[in-house]
Amino acid sequence: MVSTSSNRIDFTNMSTDIGFTSYLYFDEDTEGITFFLHDGNPTNLFFSRRGIYNMYDPTAGHSPKSLGAYYHPDLLTGIAPIDKYIANGMILEFDNKISTGPLLNINALGDREFSGAHIAAASSGNPTTKSFKKDFGINSEFSTNSWWKLDINITPAGMLTFTMEDLRQTGGYGITEGTININDYFTNLPSKKLYWGFTATAEFSLLSPRADAAIFLTNPRFEVQGELVHEITTQEQGVTVNVNGKKIPINTELEHAVTFYNEEGDGSIFLNPSEDNGITILTSDEEESKSNPFEFTELILSEDGYQPYFTYQELDSNGENATRIDVNAFYDSSTQRFYPEEAIEIPIGTEVTLHYKTKVKSEFQGLEYHNVYERVEFIGRTGTTTGEYYHAQVEHAVEYEIQREPNHPPEIDNLRTTNAVFGEKDTFIDFQDPFHFTFDYLDPDLDRLYYSVWINDELLIENQIITDAEEEFKMHQSRGFKIDLKDSDGVFKLGENTIKLTLTDNRPINDEITYLELNGTFTVEGFIGFEFVTEEYSWKYARSQLPMNRKAQAREEGMRVVTRNTLNTSDSYRVTVSAEELNHLDMQHAISEEYLVFKNEWGEIALSALTLEIDKKYEFSEEEGLLLRLNNQDELGVYSGTITWKIEDVL
Repeated sequence: MVSTSSNRIDFTNMSTDIGFTSYLYFDEDTEGITFFLHDGNPTNLFFSRRGIYNMYDPTAGHSPKSLGAYYHPDLLTGIAPIDKYIANGMILEFDNKISTGPLLNINALGDREFSGAHIAAASSGNPTTKSFKKDFGINSEFSTNSWWKLDINITPAGMLTFTMEDLRQTGGYGITEGTININDYFTNLPSKKLYWGFTATAEFSLLSPRADAAIFLTNPRFEVQGELVHEITTQEQGVTVNVNGKKIPINTELEHAVTFYNEEGDGSIFLNPSEDNGITILTSDEEESKSNPFEFTELILSEDGYQPYFTYQELDSNGENATRIDVNAFYDSSTQRFYPEEAIEIPIGTEVTLHYKTKVKSEFQGLEYHNVYERVEFIGRTGTTTGEYYHAQVEHAVEYEIQREPNHPPEIDNLRTTNAVFGEKDTFIDFQDPFHFTFDYLDPDLDRLYYSVWINDELLIENQIITDAEEEFKMHQSRGFKIDLKDSDGVFKLGENTIKLTLTDNRPINDEITYLELNGTFTVEGFIGFEFVTEEYSWKYARSQLPMNRKAQAREEGMRVVTRNTLNTSDSYRVTVSAEELNHLDMQHAISEEYLVFKNEWGEIALSALTLEIDKKYEFSEEEGLLLRLNNQDELGVYSGTITWKIEDVL
């Protein structure tokens, strides 16, 4: 594993600890794994050309190695080093086996003092001098068919502490802890920018053609100290003007530059081509609120001929000489967030800027003047493209005032009552006709309007909102209302009724709220008739349950008869009922109408003799009301016939 420019620890302005956790796996032929710090160009590091295989020492118990990190001289040829190594580095080695050098020179890599697998630290150019030392005594002791957990923490003063934990649930070596002074390996450390990384090597021979070593690194714990700045400008007579604290007319185009400075910390910040990170626009007319974005302005996007974009700096291989790079920005409306179309790295000491445009709306709800507060938020990833989220917001919102044209009053006209399809109608029948009304309205300012309606000075509906006013008259169509003259809390009455419409525009004109009113009349007529009558009846019996002689049988359900009279006050109206013969739907069988009877508290009554009071609600149980006299000679099945209910003046 080679370090990259993102794996940099900047000791020149480091203010807090950094750390990370990795998981290491060894098998029997894994030679070892190292963690390193080095002071050099990361692009000069490559994987070892020949790994740890030593063609000059095939008889060795295992191949000599340099762990892919140490200076490794070839004593036979004088060519040094045999393989690539970490130049100017500090190596923390987790060595699975004692290392032999060429011609079994065990001290060539500094392992003479160890008996087996060990942990040690040394300079990459001088592996024979070790600082921290931990000897496990037997080769391949890291190869436990389990994982090891390595935690590393580095302080601004250059102290590296680590814990190496054997993750076996039982047995094992537990935790090994150590401290290394990085200053022992690098002169004038506070002026250094070091790169970090890992190496791993494995033994190769004809008997062991492959070996495995694995390193999994969790997200590094980086400390970030960044600053977010939001600047909004506009062009006035060819001059760029900052809008903060200014009055901005409607239709003005605003240019936004949101810059995040990665000022101090331990590593790069990344922006991914994903809506889970980027720069979020938080716009509101309330200083502390972050709701209702773009209520007063609208974005200018690519479909409008403008492409929002990010600008950042790409450093050369030495971490210097920045080159400006532009990347198109996508906008996600659900999160109100811009993100780049490709990943962006923001190293320490560099910045990224989002450029986008908005335009002040020409028409919007509310007052003549609006103080607008625009806020932004930055969300990036620390250390790597999958690192922890880093959030930053502007400390002070950009504030400006939108100046609108003076308010023009709305207008309403032509209040009228209508039927269900909004044809004009001025007479309604109680309980029968739904009541609707319409009126015409306009507002040149497209302000939010509110209307209320009174019937006979009683409130029908209140503060209904209208948001689609235009400069020309439009017709508003109400929902339907039920007229019920029997409702003691109702607003309608028999005869002539009044209707009043009021409309308000809450945007003041000369410090006063606009209040408009229209009035009209309509007529409500009474109704005499049935509100409800049960229409279907059922008796379900087996033939064996029916008597030999005809007898009234109970129904399966109750029944209702509800009448209404708001038309005439005469008490001579009554409800009567008659029936015709009931015919079996499938067989030539009939039941005479005389076998339909009505039963109440006075007993069974022939239908021809029945009268019920008008304007009353009757509820009958299964044993009462309309009953059918049956015997066991009647055919079972479905019968049809007509039962007629009437309201008649019996005098």
